[in-house]
Amino acid sequence: MKNGLTSALFLVSLIMSSAMIVSTRAQDGDATQTFFFEKVEGLTVRVNATSELNPSQNAAIEICINCTSDDVTLNSLNLSIHGFKSGKDKISLGNFSVTEATQLVYHQTIEYNHTMAIPADVWGTTYAELSFEYANVGGTHEVERGFSMTLIRNVYLEDLERQFGDLNASHQQLISEYMQLNGTFAELNQTYWDLRQNYTSLQGVANALDDTRRVSVILVIVAVFFVATTIYLVMRRPKEQW
Repeated sequence: MKNGLTSALFLVSLIMSSAMIVSTRAQDGDATQTFFFEKVEGLTVRVNATSELNPSQNAAIEICINCTSDDVTLNSLNLSIHGFKSGKDKISLGNFSVTEATQLVYHQTIEYNHTMAIPADVWGTTYAELSFEYANVGGTHEVERGFSMTLIRNVYLEDLERQFGDLNASHQQLISEYMQLNGTFAELNQTYWDLRQNYTSLQGVANALDDTRRVSVILVIVAVFFVATTIYLVMRRPKEQW
């Protein structure tokens, strides 16, 4: 009994924990992604940033540099980020620079954090240009790289697609209603023609009855005339003399 209760409590806790994790993930709009990672002689460089955003939001950018050998100096670093206005025209979204030389030791990691504001009229995949200069026992080295970064959602297109979906659903509903009305019209039209045919038939019967009534009236008139004539002739017959 005790083991069963313990198992039930553990299961409930697990379910609640899973629900909390799902809720946290659903509410977390700042999920980050590694967009750049490279190993060079004496250094590893990684760039993390917010994976997806809406226009007018801010992107969090993190540059991590790890020293993998002795006697390494980071002389400079520059990260330029570009976006596309209306998804077409390239514009600058920001620039991050380190100009002061930094002496690194083996296994040391330094991090640089930057916030990038996204204009309301920018959408699509952003583009970054990273350049840095460092020195080690082998001399001074310059590295330049370009890579895609944070995706800015096209909320205008998504809204149009949603409106199109709503309009399409309304269109399909109207088509369905039109088909139903068309079917009802066809039934009413058939009923109309049936009634018209019945009316024509009844009109023929009425005409026949009217003709019969006229003939009957004529016969009655003839009969009356015949009876009247007969009576008249009887009355006009001379009386016999006794």
